[in-house]
Amino acid sequence: MPYYCSVADCKNNSKNCKENELIFHRFPKSPELIQQWSVKCKRADSFRPETSRICSDHFVCKDYETNLQNELLGLPSKKKFKSTAVPSVFKLRSLNTVQDNSLRCQRFEKKARKRLIDELLSTSCEEGKQINNTI
Repeated sequence: MPYYCSVADCKNNSKNCKENELIFHRFPKSPELIQQWSVKCKRADSFRPETSRICSDHFVCKDYETNLQNELLGLPSKKKFKSTAVPSVFKLRSLNTVQDNSLRCQRFEKKARKRLIDELLSTSCEEGKQINNTI
Protein backbone atom coordinates (compact mmCIF):
# COMPACT_ATOMS: atom_id res chain seq x y z
CA MET A 1 0.00 0.00 0.00
CA PRO A 2 1.56 3.32 -1.00
CA TYR A 3 2.13 6.08 1.54
CA TYR A 4 1.12 9.67 0.84
CA CYS A 5 2.63 12.64 2.61
CA SER A 6 0.05 14.33 4.86
CA VAL A 7 1.35 17.86 4.33
CA ALA A 8 -1.23 19.85 2.34
CA ASP A 9 1.13 21.19 -0.34
CA CYS A 10 3.18 18.00 -0.72
CA LYS A 11 2.53 15.55 -3.55
CA ASN A 12 5.13 12.94 -2.48
CA ASN A 13 4.10 9.33 -2.23
CA SER A 14 5.98 6.07 -1.91
CA LYS A 15 4.61 4.80 -5.21
CA ASN A 16 6.28 7.54 -7.28
CA CYS A 17 9.64 7.83 -5.53
CA LYS A 18 12.77 5.79 -5.98
CA GLU A 19 13.81 3.39 -3.25
CA ASN A 20 15.61 5.15 -0.37
CA GLU A 21 14.89 8.56 -1.90
CA LEU A 22 12.29 9.44 0.73
CA ILE A 23 11.42 8.12 4.15
CA PHE A 24 7.80 8.30 5.30
CA HIS A 25 7.63 8.92 9.04
CA ARG A 26 4.68 7.89 11.19
CA PHE A 27 3.16 10.47 13.48
CA PRO A 28 4.60 10.30 17.01
CA LYS A 29 2.67 8.81 19.91
CA SER A 30 2.96 11.86 22.15
CA PRO A 31 -0.31 13.91 22.05
CA GLU A 32 1.68 17.17 22.15
CA LEU A 33 3.83 16.16 19.17
CA ILE A 34 0.79 14.84 17.28
CA GLN A 35 -0.79 18.28 17.71
CA GLN A 36 2.37 20.04 16.50
CA TRP A 37 2.70 17.76 13.47
CA SER A 38 -1.00 18.15 12.61
CA VAL A 39 -0.75 21.95 12.70
CA LYS A 40 2.33 21.82 10.45
CA CYS A 41 0.39 19.80 7.86
CA LYS A 42 -1.94 22.79 7.24
CA ARG A 43 -4.70 20.50 6.01
CA ALA A 44 -8.18 21.91 5.32
CA ASP A 45 -9.74 18.45 5.54
CA SER A 46 -9.69 16.10 8.49
CA PHE A 47 -7.24 13.20 8.60
CA ARG A 48 -6.20 10.47 11.00
CA PRO A 49 -2.71 11.02 12.44
CA GLU A 50 -2.54 7.39 13.62
CA THR A 51 -2.52 6.19 10.00
CA SER A 52 -0.86 9.23 8.37
CA ARG A 53 2.77 9.86 7.47
CA ILE A 54 5.00 12.80 6.62
CA CYS A 55 7.84 12.45 4.14
CA SER A 56 11.47 13.21 4.93
CA ASP A 57 11.40 16.32 2.68
CA HIS A 58 9.88 18.19 5.65
CA PHE A 59 12.69 17.43 8.09
CA VAL A 60 16.25 18.76 8.41
CA CYS A 61 19.50 16.89 9.08
CA LYS A 62 19.42 17.70 12.79
CA ASP A 63 16.16 15.72 13.06
CA TYR A 64 18.21 12.54 12.54
CA GLU A 65 20.87 10.93 14.70
CA THR A 66 24.03 9.69 13.05
CA ASN A 67 24.90 6.05 13.44
CA LEU A 68 28.40 6.48 14.84
CA GLN A 69 29.16 2.75 14.89
CA ASN A 70 28.43 2.32 11.17
CA GLU A 71 30.32 5.52 10.38
CA LEU A 72 33.44 4.35 12.24
CA LEU A 73 33.31 0.90 10.62
CA GLY A 74 32.87 2.40 7.15
CA LEU A 75 29.44 0.80 6.74
CA PRO A 76 26.51 2.55 5.09
CA SER A 77 24.94 4.77 7.70
CA LYS A 78 21.22 4.53 8.27
CA LYS A 79 19.31 7.57 9.42
CA LYS A 80 17.78 7.21 12.87
CA PHE A 81 14.86 9.55 13.38
CA LYS A 82 14.81 11.56 16.62
CA SER A 83 11.62 11.07 18.61
CA THR A 84 11.42 14.82 19.33
CA ALA A 85 11.63 15.91 15.67
CA VAL A 86 8.98 18.24 14.27
CA PRO A 87 8.56 18.91 10.53
CA SER A 88 9.99 22.31 9.67
CA VAL A 89 10.64 22.43 5.90
CA PHE A 90 7.73 23.58 3.76
CA LYS A 91 7.25 25.13 0.35
CA LEU A 92 5.50 28.45 0.10
CA ARG A 93 1.78 27.95 -0.30
CA SER A 94 1.05 27.71 -3.98
CA LEU A 95 -2.04 28.44 -6.00
CA ASN A 96 -2.31 24.70 -6.58
CA THR A 97 -3.37 24.06 -2.97
CA VAL A 98 -7.03 23.90 -3.94
CA GLN A 99 -6.18 21.40 -6.67
CA ASP A 100 -4.01 19.36 -4.23
CA ASN A 101 -6.85 19.24 -1.71
CA SER A 102 -9.26 18.14 -4.44
CA LEU A 103 -6.85 15.28 -5.28
CA ARG A 104 -6.95 14.25 -1.62
CA CYS A 105 -10.75 14.40 -1.73
CA GLN A 106 -10.75 12.21 -4.84
CA ARG A 107 -8.53 9.65 -3.08
CA PHE A 108 -10.81 9.76 -0.03
CA GLU A 109 -13.92 9.23 -2.19
CA LYS A 110 -12.22 6.36 -4.04
CA LYS A 111 -11.42 4.65 -0.72
CA ALA A 112 -15.00 5.20 0.48
CA ARG A 113 -16.39 3.65 -2.74
CA LYS A 114 -14.05 0.67 -2.37
CA ARG A 115 -15.20 0.14 1.24
CA LEU A 116 -18.84 0.31 0.15
CA ILE A 117 -18.27 -2.20 -2.66
CA ASP A 118 -16.44 -4.54 -0.27
CA GLU A 119 -19.33 -4.30 2.20
CA LEU A 120 -21.90 -5.00 -0.51
CA LEU A 121 -19.94 -7.96 -1.83
CA SER A 122 -19.48 -9.48 1.61
CA THR A 123 -23.20 -8.97 2.38
CA SER A 124 -24.28 -10.59 -0.90
CA CYS A 125 -21.91 -13.54 -0.28
CA GLU A 126 -23.40 -14.08 3.18
CA GLU A 127 -26.96 -13.94 1.78
CA GLY A 128 -26.01 -16.44 -0.92
CA LYS A 129 -24.68 -18.85 1.69
CA GLN A 130 -27.88 -18.52 3.73
CA ILE A 131 -30.02 -19.26 0.66
CA ASN A 132 -27.90 -22.31 -0.20
CA ASN A 133 -28.21 -23.60 3.37
CA THR A 134 -32.03 -23.38 3.28
CA ILE A 135 -32.33 -25.27 -0.02
